[in-house]
Amino acid sequence: MEGTFETDNVDFKTRARILQRKGTIFMKKKLFKESVEAFESSLFESKTDVVKDLLIDAKQKFKDWEIIQNTDPELSDAKNKEANTLYKEKKYPEALKLYEDAIKHNLKGAKAYCNKAVCLMALMQ
Repeated sequence: MEGTFETDNVDFKTRARILQRKGTIFMKKKLFKESVEAFESSLFESKTDVVKDLLIDAKQKFKDWEIIQNTDPELSDAKNKEANTLYKEKKYPEALKLYEDAIKHNLKGAKAYCNKAVCLMALMQ
C-alpha cells in the first residue's frame, strides 16, 4: 500500500513514538478527538510522561472545542425564558435544570447565571 507505514514488524517503543507523532500532527491540525485516540494508543504501547502530558493537553483542548461547538446564544435565551416561566409557577427544580441547560449553551450569558442563583435561593427556603 502506497503512502502507509506498516507497524506490525516494529517494537513497542517505536510504535509508541509513531503514534505520539501522529497525535502531535492531529493536534496541529486541530483534530483533537483523533489526537486523543493516538496518544491513548501510544500509551498502550509504551507509557511515557511526555505522552501522558500530551494526552492531558489534548483532552482539555477537545473539551474546550466541544464547548465552543455547543455554544448557541439563541437557544440559551429560549431556555432561559422557559425557565423563567417555570420559576414564576414555583416549579423550582425544573427551572433550575433549564437554567443549567441555558448556561451550557452560552457560558458567557450572565442572565442565566443570575437566574440560577435566584432559583437556588428559592429552593433553600
